[in-house]
Amino acid sequence: HDCTVVDSILNQEEKPIKGFWGDGAYDACPVYMSLAAHNISGVHIPPHKNAKVRFRVGTLSPPYIRDEHVRAIRKTTRA
Repeated sequence: HDCTVVDSILNQEEKPIKGFWGDGAYDACPVYMSLAAHNISGVHIPPHKNAKVRFRVGTLSPPYIRDEHVRAIRKTTRA
């Protein structure tokens, strides 16, 4: 699966990575965790059509990037 190799690919790069573009195959928690660990802020991965927001109850951490994407899509006319 595409998302299983993201961490090894990111570890190969020596320069800071500013952005990541991927298709829906990369819409998985391990991918977002790897991107966060590498401090990559420009994440462009379309969530699945039936994507749900994952709430992190009892934490002061910022929301997942993916959750922000899902919320933004819900506010638009994209089906």
